[in-house]
Amino acid sequence: MGDVEMDDADDGGWEYAGKIKRLELQNFMNHERVAFDPASSINLIVGPNGSGKSALTSAIALVVGLQGQNAGRGQTIKKYIRDMDANGPSKAVVTLTLTNRGPEAYKPDDMGDEIELKREIWRSGRSKYILKGSGGATGDKHKDFEALRDALKLNLDNPIVFLHQARSKTLLKDTSGIELYDMFVRTTGLSVCFEELKKEKKEHEQTQHKLSSSIEERTEAQRELKHKNKIATNMRQLKDK
Repeated sequence: MGDVEMDDADDGGWEYAGKIKRLELQNFMNHERVAFDPASSINLIVGPNGSGKSALTSAIALVVGLQGQNAGRGQTIKKYIRDMDANGPSKAVVTLTLTNRGPEAYKPDDMGDEIELKREIWRSGRSKYILKGSGGATGDKHKDFEALRDALKLNLDNPIVFLHQARSKTLLKDTSGIELYDMFVRTTGLSVCFEELKKEKKEHEQTQHKLSSSIEERTEAQRELKHKNKIATNMRQLKDK
């Protein structure tokens, strides 16, 4: 599969945050080097078996921070390096460029109109994240990618958003009722609501604890003040005598 370009008659589709402007792969799965420039709306990628279609989706999943086993190929991330089992290249590189415009843009004053995400994967199993905005801001930690992913709502843990080929073959066949319910919770966004509720409950409990502590401290201070006032009154009475 060589470089892929898609016609896009409606440039207005790029005026939103989180759309893919460009995807570049280097020594990733069966691709030595390939670039994909999608249209701003729906994109269909077709080709014979083994041509590298699923590599594109796996690359997107990995570059935004998913672990290797969740992106569709093995348990270790180094399995995504081309010819990993042979004397192949030392690393694979995935570079993803996203739009960052509109009301949901991520730190637009710092990041600019486009954000480039890069992940380097080494044969040792180590990987490195690099985030760079067209506005000049940078980041090189997994937490930077997580913050961006959360802000742009790139929920790749949701099987409706991202479902790799191996998982799609067994999704309904080998999935228990509990797992299907878990998938329902994640696909409907209820899991996010549950997490927010847990967070709010924890913050509420912490606030209640602080309030209770403040009330106890105030009560103790009032008792101490009352005691001191009583002593002062007694001393005045003794002085008057």
